Amino acid sequence: MAIDEYTYGEINGVARRMGWVTGAGKSFTQDTNPTQNEVEIALDDVAAEIHGLLAANGFPIQTRAAITGLSTRLIAWFKNLNEIGASANLLMNFSVSGDPEEGGPRPQVHWRKKWETLSKMISSGAFLENMGLARAQSASRDLASGSYQDEDGYDKLPAFERGMTDYPGSRSLSENPDEEV
Repeated sequence: MAIDEYTYGEINGVARRMGWVTGAGKSFTQDTNPTQNEVEIALDDVAAEIHGLLAANGFPIQTRAAITGLSTRLIAWFKNLNEIGASANLLMNFSVSGDPEEGGPRPQVHWRKKWETLSKMISSGAFLENMGLARAQSASRDLASGSYQDEDGYDKLPAFERGMTDYPGSRSLSENPDEEV
């Protein structure tokens, strides 16, 4: 299997982040655990998560080549995000020595927290716009508005004014108690 054109990360970036944990060193092969194929699948899966975040926030889903043409800083950020997410997902399958109470190494937790922090930056939108990625849809695309008239042609009242006086209260709101409100 090969890495998809919509995947931003690379296998060697994942190896750089987690190869020491898995014993793969600086590269993955079909004999390592995880295998090169598993790393490619993890990169593709995380890229799909990134695409979901982008689409949910109105940004276009573009190929690696298209984003590289927009901004080298932007593709470097997406590459980093993709590799961090893949590393976090793959490391969840490994037992790593180190007691959390003694402050031992916990790469699973480190990369998972880093993934969560960086993926939240997509949701804010301002970061990606400042990096040169324009929204494909406005942020208000999901807002719905109705007509100002009902089906009979009468003007609708704002929601906070509807039925305010339909139900009489237990006390009179006028200064003269004998006066009808």
